[in-house]
Amino acid sequence: MLKHEELLIFAHIGGKPYTEICSPRVIPVNSAVYNDPLSYTQAYAASVQKRLRESIVKDLEAISRVLGYGIKNFDWNKIDSVDFSVSGDKSSIDFSFMGTSNIALEPGSHVERIISEETEPNPEKYFPEKIRDKLMFFSLKENRLAVPVWYTHTPSSSGIEIELALRCFAIEFNNYGIENF
Repeated sequence: MLKHEELLIFAHIGGKPYTEICSPRVIPVNSAVYNDPLSYTQAYAASVQKRLRESIVKDLEAISRVLGYGIKNFDWNKIDSVDFSVSGDKSSIDFSFMGTSNIALEPGSHVERIISEETEPNPEKYFPEKIRDKLMFFSLKENRLAVPVWYTHTPSSSGIEIELALRCFAIEFNNYGIENF
């Protein structure tokens, strides 16, 4: 299971502490969830979307607790305009905001993203430090790291509300599958 607190990156840039809210592009997808055709159905996506508001509340609380300050003027009305689509052949999922910002999983396609030694010199460093010890749980390979992640298209360009909605959809897509498969 993924926890919101784990998906914050801590670093020092120019001697100053820096924290980043992780984009869905660094949120791993469990291999069992990734490989199950049921994950790419309307019913599955609708179940994940039902968990979205609660997940965003948890994310906002984690961000506030970890960073020491909250996100002000969060516009919940924007969240209601987020929608998802699932391909007819149960092979991909796309979760988007008005066609401008989206995340997608499309196994075997040109946008498939697998983080491995073939794609990154040190694949474990691609991920937030707090989840590195459990990356093999997400790996598609038994003996080496090959972790599926989300394809993203401008996740932060539509505002923090949409960025968090996309992020939380990625978290809940993974967690819902682990709980139910």
